[in-house]
Amino acid sequence: MVVIKLIAIGLSILVLVFSKQCELDYPPCMCTADIRPVCGSDGCTYNNICELECAKCYYPDLYLAHNGTCECICTAISEPVCGTDGKNYENPCELNCAATANNDPCLTIDCYGQCPCIEDSN
Repeated sequence: MVVIKLIAIGLSILVLVFSKQCELDYPPCMCTADIRPVCGSDGCTYNNICELECAKCYYPDLYLAHNGTCECICTAISEPVCGTDGKNYENPCELNCAATANNDPCLTIDCYGQCPCIEDSN
């Protein structure tokens, strides 16, 4: 579980990121709300380098790939997936690109194959 709190300090806003999993080992992350995008090695664009560093709490192998937003480049492999938005995507990478482009962390794979997803009757 992640809890985010915004605190105004003078002209700056700090974003505090608390995580039950990370609280034991790490202090909460404190980042400004500055938008200076960086691309992580996971292909996700972070608002700034501080947010990428905070994400290392969950993904210790994460590193800065480059400054700026991540370009979404996927292979042409056909492995259709249905997103939680009810749309078909050519493969999981294409879905992740759409989630990143739309800044929608809730967009995930609903099922493999074409929409609509069929519930397992077992």
